[in-house]
Amino acid sequence: MPTTSKLPSLRVWRAFLSTRGLSSELVALYIDYVKPLVKSNVPVIFDFEHLCRLLGRTRKFTANATAAPTHFYRTFSIPKKSGGSRTISAPHASLKECQRWINDEILSKLPLHEAAVGYVEGHSILDHASQHSKFGNSLFIADLEKFFPSITKGRVIGLFKSFGYNNQVAVALANLCCLDDCLPQGSPASPAISNLICRRLDSRLAGIAKKFSLNYSRYADDLCLSGHTVPSAAIAMVKRAITDSDFKINEDKTRLVSSSSTGKVITGLNVNTGRPKLPKSSRRELQHTMHFIEKFGYLSHCSKLKIRDSNYLPKLRGRLEFWRFVEPDSAEVSKYISIVTKLQVLQ
Repeated sequence: MPTTSKLPSLRVWRAFLSTRGLSSELVALYIDYVKPLVKSNVPVIFDFEHLCRLLGRTRKFTANATAAPTHFYRTFSIPKKSGGSRTISAPHASLKECQRWINDEILSKLPLHEAAVGYVEGHSILDHASQHSKFGNSLFIADLEKFFPSITKGRVIGLFKSFGYNNQVAVALANLCCLDDCLPQGSPASPAISNLICRRLDSRLAGIAKKFSLNYSRYADDLCLSGHTVPSAAIAMVKRAITDSDFKINEDKTRLVSSSSTGKVITGLNVNTGRPKLPKSSRRELQHTMHFIEKFGYLSHCSKLKIRDSNYLPKLRGRLEFWRFVEPDSAEVSKYISIVTKLQVLQ
């Protein structure tokens, strides 16, 4: 699929339009449209036909994808760790390529608020948790309910318009990125769109955090403020800011954790000791598994637990690698990974 690579400057656009045989008045109109797009550092797209060419798709395909997106998705459910299920709408390869182009050539060009660490290259849940792991901190942890579904197509259209695109182009781009009038969980463009939509909320929450000498960061739909104490006034302002930004708090997953609590867990990581660690329950489960494998042998372990999954070892290796990612200095997990690596070689 073609890409825009380095974007032309306003001077280049002015020179190009001046050689097209257009009147000075028409050149001025085009330049007025191009100027904010160049300033936003996104590709200039004049109309629907131009968008089709940049995507490398026929007008018929793009029209169908924007008019009837349900025909371009496969929807299924996956279990959530907290219980229940999460609906995933995975776009077909043809539409997914278009969404990747939109993500790479448009969305990735726009700056995010520094408090956003989820879906950001080079950042992880470890960065999110680390900001709030200072020993003795109190935590206010909030969850945004139905995060992607609450970002409507109207909001996405408004986002593309804010870059400088006209209504026709903004609507077409939003239609390519949305399903059932909201962001689908499964599109490669959804994470970046959600972060860009949240820029104003992040700015407001960062301002509240600064006012009360707190730290603030957001990992997707998980928000956290931390400090010596998190006063009720700050919490009230945070909740108001979230509501004002057209999001809703999931009260079941929102909590205030005192500085003396031993239940400080942020995005699945324990921060009780002043640095992120694997939760005790996860650590003990892996320790028990590795103990039985070492003591009785891998085949005996699988036989006793009636394990029939051919991907059991790779999955176990993945969980151990995550443990090492969180605690890179742990000799224990390095030993376990060495054992599993040898078992994988023998398979």
